[in-house]
Amino acid sequence: DLHSFPTRRSSDLIELAETMQFELAHCREGYKVAVLNAFYGILLLASRHCRFDEGRIRRYAPRIGHVLSYMEQHIKEELTLEDLAREAGMPVPLFRRVFVETRKVAPITHLIQLRLRRAAILLRGTRLSIGEIAAEVGFRDSNYFSHQFHKRYGMSPAAYRKDRFGHYFLDMEV
Repeated sequence: DLHSFPTRRSSDLIELAETMQFELAHCREGYKVAVLNAFYGILLLASRHCRFDEGRIRRYAPRIGHVLSYMEQHIKEELTLEDLAREAGMPVPLFRRVFVETRKVAPITHLIQLRLRRAAILLRGTRLSIGEIAAEVGFRDSNYFSHQFHKRYGMSPAAYRKDRFGHYFLDMEV
């Protein structure tokens, strides 16, 4: 909750968000790195603010954070629950339980949501084909991608692009 952040941290978050917005609006050389840097800064501030009630969750929070970053960096790859648990250095049942307790969603569901959000950004900001976008975000089957996209956004990727083309991701539909 932003309101419970200390005032200095709130202004840091706002500054990072404004940096992202500026970089995306102007697309100067290196803007992608600047956006990712600001995003990771926001993640860092948020993770330092989080207070976990349960000791087990607090103990494993850095591992879950590592896996979230790993998902971002390896979004195009086929990732299984076993791969993610191995990356966290945890047995699959414990990893799944802790992930769900901290993120309120199953790991593979989170990965699919991450891929769909990235696809929405690409649909709005590039002229890549829908098949190319599906592959770019880790879907091997463009029909499955279209089905999942429709389930999440209520329209096909083509309709979404037609409806949203030209807008960047700070429209906050997700």
